[in-house]
Amino acid sequence: MRNTSWIFKFICYSSLALSLFFLWKWIELSNQQNRDLVETISNGIISGIVTSLIVVIFSFLWRSNITPWLENILYKDTKVEGIWEGMLIPYIGIDQIDKRRQKIVMGIISKRKMGSNVNSKTEIKKETGVSALLIDSKGKEEKVDAELILKNDGNDREESNHESSTIKISIAVVSIEIRAEIKRSGHTITANIIEIGGASQIHTYSVKGSFKNLIFTGEYENDDPSNIDRGSLSLMLIKNGRVFEGFFSSYADNENKMHPFKCILQRQKK
Repeated sequence: MRNTSWIFKFICYSSLALSLFFLWKWIELSNQQNRDLVETISNGIISGIVTSLIVVIFSFLWRSNITPWLENILYKDTKVEGIWEGMLIPYIGIDQIDKRRQKIVMGIISKRKMGSNVNSKTEIKKETGVSALLIDSKGKEEKVDAELILKNDGNDREESNHESSTIKISIAVVSIEIRAEIKRSGHTITANIIEIGGASQIHTYSVKGSFKNLIFTGEYENDDPSNIDRGSLSLMLIKNGRVFEGFFSSYADNENKMHPFKCILQRQKK
């Protein structure tokens, strides 16, 4: 009996020791697998972050350096970068009046550059010459510079009694001188514009746009955040690359709406 009891105890203790040994090995193996899994996940995360940083840096360098370099190599249009000076004139749409207003402003700006302190209103009066008198219903006389007469064709019965209607247009115009510094990268254009004259006196604007097939299109915005003046522009390069001519769409302070302005810019010699 004693031998049988001893053998039974030996088998029980041996089984317990063997179970503990296998349990320890299983725990050790599980820990090793967990360590391998954590290491794999950590390596994957680090590799992804490093790859993303490399892609972002390469993309930034490509857009900021390589793309402009390639565009400048492939650029075949006229080189328009440099200093341009000119004027803005409120546009009416009547050719003879617009040309006359343009001539007046050109004269004022030329004398201003020559150092002549000429009052713009006095200069305008000297240039306009002929004027008319408008007599209102109260008999008050008012001086006007031009008249646009719209004749009735007689087809409208309601207006058949009116032979014509007259619109009075003032030729007097405030001179607005502008100076633009244009920078080009491929077809992309950035510019800084200084405006002298007009209701705003002196304002600076930032311009972003593109120049393709002799046409410069873009958008401008006032650098002063308290001023809401912003708009668009479209200019064509003419006269063998010496002149930009076209239109600005600009905000009018007094009327709270957009107005067209005729723009003429001349390239300045370096």
